[in-house]
Amino acid sequence: MKKLTLLALCLLMSVVSRAEDFLISNFSIIHDGNYVLVNFIVTVPDYATSESNMLVVTPHLYNESHGVDFVAFVVEGRKMAKRNAQKRTVSGNTIHAKYLNNGSTMVYSSALPYEEWMGGKLSLRLDIEMKNCCNTYDLEPQMIGEVRVDLPFKPIYNGVPNRGALSDAVQTAYPFIRPNSQRNDNGDRGVSVRFHVSQSNIEPDFSTNRETLTKIKEAIELLRANPRTQISGITISGYASPEGELDFNMQLSGDRANALKQYISEQYNISADSIEIVAGGIDWQGLEDLVAKSDMNYKEEVLRIMHEVPENQRNSHLMSIANGRTYIGMLEQLYPQLRDACYINVWYSEGEDFVAPVISQALDKMANREWDAALSLLHTVSKDERSWNDIGVCYMMKGDYTNAEIWLQKAVDAGEDNALQNLNNLRTMGQ
Repeated sequence: MKKLTLLALCLLMSVVSRAEDFLISNFSIIHDGNYVLVNFIVTVPDYATSESNMLVVTPHLYNESHGVDFVAFVVEGRKMAKRNAQKRTVSGNTIHAKYLNNGSTMVYSSALPYEEWMGGKLSLRLDIEMKNCCNTYDLEPQMIGEVRVDLPFKPIYNGVPNRGALSDAVQTAYPFIRPNSQRNDNGDRGVSVRFHVSQSNIEPDFSTNRETLTKIKEAIELLRANPRTQISGITISGYASPEGELDFNMQLSGDRANALKQYISEQYNISADSIEIVAGGIDWQGLEDLVAKSDMNYKEEVLRIMHEVPENQRNSHLMSIANGRTYIGMLEQLYPQLRDACYINVWYSEGEDFVAPVISQALDKMANREWDAALSLLHTVSKDERSWNDIGVCYMMKGDYTNAEIWLQKAVDAGEDNALQNLNNLRTMGQ
């Protein structure tokens, strides 16, 4: 009869042992290196458990298919706490590292190895067992709600790309690649190929020609590989030097332009019909550019003449400066740079941007932490460098740091500032 009475008393206490929820505040869960760290402040209700009971509270992180327990903490009633303390003293064994009393507050911290599934949508609950002298009972879990594992830094997404077909880095490296919309613009006349004096044959190893011809080849290959660009034509502009026999210079510039046209057509598989030769006439613009960059005497007077005096009178006016000394200096220092070049521009048309909408869809997935779905979209446009930073971020959030570093480095090499910051943060985290 005494045993039955004791059992009934234990059952009664189990009913009233958790009348209120635990108060959880300052919650964070961080993915740092190979571990996931959970931190929060827990405040125990004043009447969480009766004197002879204890609650074993286990934070449980889970999704639809996986789950993991963090280290439990224990809330002990007054009599149970005294009894357990005596047992621990005798045995020297601590089963649970964190012991609390009714109404107490504690900063909870725990760590577990990071697993890939933790990068998606997660929930957290407190699984609660009530124990007394006789039995163990599972109480209703306390749902904390949806949580997400954050990195110790906030990755930077690129946002929806809105730019031309070519990146700033490409336009800087190949300034002679120009959209059709700029065909009527005045300005840079393109990259130049050099010739020996009075000759029109192409010599790749002369002057800077090897570098120039390589650049032209790279530009053509880049435009062909870009799904948004199509080569619409190439212009070769030949100019005559302001001094000397005009007819001879004009003939020579035409011969050089035709030689270069044939070379580009044969070497780069460009239809000759799409290569246009432009007769640039006397290269006054080239001379003006050289004078403006020089530190020659009477520089401002020379520039004034080229701006204000008609072309057919400029040479005589230039010869009159400083009794001809200025003109002789120009003949020796500047004119040779105008006698031996043809200028090349590669023109392209720009098609519809099919990449930006895909990246926009991927960003929506990333906002919902659907990393695999985002990666599936981004990999369909992974030839476009605009996707590389976001691909790296997805792998980083999944815990796949090897692939994250590969894609972020690709984006950095393409001149992406956001990727550089993400990569530096990733490497710092791994130290």
